Amino acid sequence: MRGNAPTVGHGGDGGRTGCLFCGQPWPEAKERTVEENSERVQDELPARKTTTNKLAIASLVLGVLGLLAWLVAGGIGTALIGLAAAITGVTASNQVTRSSSEQTGQKLAVAGLVLGLVGVIAGILLMIISGTPLGFSIFLW
Repeated sequence: MRGNAPTVGHGGDGGRTGCLFCGQPWPEAKERTVEENSERVQDELPARKTTTNKLAIASLVLGVLGLLAWLVAGGIGTALIGLAAAITGVTASNQVTRSSSEQTGQKLAVAGLVLGLVGVIAGILLMIISGTPLGFSIFLW
């Protein structure tokens, strides 16, 4: 130490039991387990609010509607709605991945993506089999 600077702290404090400046006694050190420390930290942290990604919900809804669209819109409707479901599913999946656990809905996005791809394939097959863009629409019955 240089000059007459006081020694602060427990180590090498000459047996002092309090603060050199204010005279307050040192607080008793309490040994804490890892579990106690993690509980204390969890209590002090604000709770994170997670929300379900809205595009993931939209993707799932579009995927289901795409599969049902063959009744009304035939092959072209099934393919277009399925394509919309696939695009929103990929976008939602990327958003959920980048949100660092602030958003949920990864499984919804993947389900919408899969249903959308099935709708695109089914719509194309309906158009090929029927020979018309409407496929097997109820309007043709």
